[in-house]
Amino acid sequence: MEAKQNVKSIVAAAVMVLSILFLYAFFGGFGPPVDVTGQKALGKFLATEALKLRGPGGNILLLAPDTTDQPNPYADAQMRAFERILRKNSASISAQRRVRLNPIRLITVSAGEFAPLLKKSSENDVLVSFIGPPVAGGDGAGAMPEKHAKILAVCSGGLPKQMNLRRAFEQGLLTEAVISRPEAARGSVSSPLETFNQNYTLVTAANVADLPLAAASPREK
Repeated sequence: MEAKQNVKSIVAAAVMVLSILFLYAFFGGFGPPVDVTGQKALGKFLATEALKLRGPGGNILLLAPDTTDQPNPYADAQMRAFERILRKNSASISAQRRVRLNPIRLITVSAGEFAPLLKKSSENDVLVSFIGPPVAGGDGAGAMPEKHAKILAVCSGGLPKQMNLRRAFEQGLLTEAVISRPEAARGSVSSPLETFNQNYTLVTAANVADLPLAAASPREK
């Protein structure tokens, strides 16, 4: 008798839990699924490009947001795709630095955040930054070595209009930059590269003139 009562209690509890989950989902508690297709394509492209830029015996360095306390499905998807491609090519991240970001401010990183990674780097190394290029004049700018790793930086969103990326190229603070397309193309795609090309543009020294002009500061007007 006691066994039957225990079974009834377990079944009742299971029914209650399922009912609560159903109501939670019905009223939008779980929210829409997160589409990280574009983020995966970006991570894969960055890893592939870093492998191309790396010279003989060169290392791959990483500067990325710290999502330990504030999980970010988009940033995490980028990183997983990035690391997966490196592993497939028998490569790995030699050194990295994670930075906690303010989610309500424009993503910019001072040169001081780059310096610890760059001071012991060589020109055969590649530093991949998921959070933009070094901001000239920021704290620690003087610590930037004259010769250092190539810098491949994600400069998405409105960052190209807020920072003078052309100057960053001229100062050697950028080797390549990935910027968002103003209006991402829509349509069916069959590969991560096509997805990347729909959403982003790679800027190098060859097409740096296509970069948007940075917003002029009061002193530049």
